[in-house]
Amino acid sequence: MNRFANSRDRFWLRASRVCTAAAVAMLIGSAVSTFGGLDQPVLAAPIFRDAVTLSPTSGGSGAFNITLPAGAACQGSGASGYKWETYLVSASVDVAALTFTDAPNPVAGATVVALFDTTGTQVSNKFPSASPVGLISGIPQISFEQTVASTVGTLPVGSYKIGIACTFVSGPGTPALQDYWMTQIAVTADVADTPLGIHWALEDPPESTTTVAETTTTVAVTSTTQAGTSTTSAPTSTTSAPTSTTAASTSTTSTSTTTTLAVTTTTSRNAAAPPVAAATTSSVFVSTLAATGSPTVPLAIWAILLLVIGRLIVLIARPLRVRPPNIR
Repeated sequence: MNRFANSRDRFWLRASRVCTAAAVAMLIGSAVSTFGGLDQPVLAAPIFRDAVTLSPTSGGSGAFNITLPAGAACQGSGASGYKWETYLVSASVDVAALTFTDAPNPVAGATVVALFDTTGTQVSNKFPSASPVGLISGIPQISFEQTVASTVGTLPVGSYKIGIACTFVSGPGTPALQDYWMTQIAVTADVADTPLGIHWALEDPPESTTTVAETTTTVAVTSTTQAGTSTTSAPTSTTSAPTSTTAASTSTTSTSTTTTLAVTTTTSRNAAAPPVAAATTSSVFVSTLAATGSPTVPLAIWAILLLVIGRLIVLIARPLRVRPPNIR
């Protein structure tokens, strides 16, 4: 009898331990999922920040400089997983949809390359500054000759977007595009240029014209005629007859002429990128909202229930103590 009782007690004791261990594991998992994601940034859609400045504003196969607006920065430093990249893509490519590895990833039917400096080094995977946080600096002089020679070999005539982008990666995987700066250029053929035989220049967006027309209004005043009647009074031998009087106002017509006002809105150079409301070039921010995921409250509830079950098992497994009767 004791042998069976001991076996039963050991079974319930093991079951209690298993429930307790599972409850502790659930509580730990609940705490990690609740607090572990607080420092992970919530990634928003890519944001166009501003236009870049190219100097000179036109050229050929030679070198040029890319300058960002003062204070342009990524949302975090290199230590936080941020990098800045360069790109040259066909005008048909949506920069906000680009992905990056060591360079912008290819897009079917379009030219998509990273920029190269005058020494033939690819300008990519650069770390933004730690102080001020995210500041982009140290952009080298860019060479079209080196860029084309190192990538596509030739640069077809057409329009292109050129600029700098910030990416973020928190672990293994493809970096996500965060912010980007760009302008648009037009590339034409130039037999005098060597070795690429091209000429590029900043491309202005088309001007939009708004016409406001003033309608013609005609105000006409109709003619009015007033006539006095003849009056005869004859108490005496004298007859007085007033003559007929006619007062007539002339017809007056007032006509305003038609006026057309043309208002022409001209978009400035380097504004070829899509408009973005309330975007500032010097904004630096990091979102530290908690990452979304599965709810942790049910997990904690299950853990508490398992603890209760384990306690009940212990109580069930505990042998009953029978007090001896009081003997007087």
